[in-house]
Amino acid sequence: MADTNSTPFEELNSTTTPLGAGGTWTGQWQLIGRDIRLRFNAVSDQLTSIFVDYSNTPTGDTVLTEPPLGYSFGRNLTEAHIVSPIASYYRLRVVNGDTTQTVLEVYASFVDYNGPRVTPLNKRIGRDEDAIPVRPSDNQDDILRGLRAGVSILNKWGYRDDLDVADGDALIIADNTTNTPAILSVASTLTIAFDNATDGSGTTGALSLLFTYIDANQDLQEATVVLGATGINITAFTALNVNRCVVLSSGSANTNAGDISITATSTADVEAFIPASSGTTQQVLAEIPRNSVATIKYILLSALRLSGGGGSPRVIFKIHVYSRITETTYEIFRSKMDTDAENSQVISDPIGLKLTAGDIFWVTASTTTNNTEVSARVSLNIYAID
Repeated sequence: MADTNSTPFEELNSTTTPLGAGGTWTGQWQLIGRDIRLRFNAVSDQLTSIFVDYSNTPTGDTVLTEPPLGYSFGRNLTEAHIVSPIASYYRLRVVNGDTTQTVLEVYASFVDYNGPRVTPLNKRIGRDEDAIPVRPSDNQDDILRGLRAGVSILNKWGYRDDLDVADGDALIIADNTTNTPAILSVASTLTIAFDNATDGSGTTGALSLLFTYIDANQDLQEATVVLGATGINITAFTALNVNRCVVLSSGSANTNAGDISITATSTADVEAFIPASSGTTQQVLAEIPRNSVATIKYILLSALRLSGGGGSPRVIFKIHVYSRITETTYEIFRSKMDTDAENSQVISDPIGLKLTAGDIFWVTASTTTNNTEVSARVSLNIYAID
């Protein structure tokens, strides 16, 4: 057993060597004294997990891991844990995520203190933190501010200002023509089309775009594209889905001057659309990345008819989900709106509508009257699965 008076860290279960993608580091079996607690703290620049293995023999003939799912810590989030050993020997195992680390520090030690730990007022809280938060905490605000590890928010919004009866259950997207989402089974490069007289290199409009997309491995990624002068750009990356695209930089117009259409190069189907002067995609469609679950917490729907005859529209809104696992589309929500009586609806579900990895959700609307304008907003939390 390590001498706690002279050795601050238990070297055989401490490491500062970064791991490659999916890499594992395993410490060595060490004897734990009676009434001694095990403490370890760790930090990495990538999503990483630590497992505490126990055995009653110094060779680990029978191994028990407690807790079975280990401890996870987020990017650049220092965590410390004090555990009560359940066997005579222990070792640590560190398992990296899908991205190579450049920073990894894991330190183990033996302590005789078993009092409570508290988190500082400004510290991001891990999902399995062994501490009592000392700040007043609103969970949803903490998620929004990035103070809760392993969970993020996604807001999707969009409008359609010319929905006709013949469109049927039509995707809410600002191009007014894409009724059904084109779901890619194979990742494709994206073709960006714009008016090079108003946007692109040397113009006052959009100069570059930031994509948030799902890649071929169903991971969430970001990429920047600098717009050229020809009116057409093809991305260097491939995507299964575009969750959002925003104008990252612009000229004196401070936004995109004209429409920007983003299609799959392989199929020519619309994957995203930024209408003129919007600066961001206006479409209620997104995909949940792998190793994640999500809950839709809030839905805002609105509809009206701005001009012309034909009476007040009756509109049916639906939320559809396509599962990449079952390769099947499901309707998970439906709401009817009579614009004679109301023009908007707000739905806050106390439980939330659950989505799983590989689910693509989108909102549609159908109307009884031509030239109907509809819009929607959906807010959800996305939780990483350990």
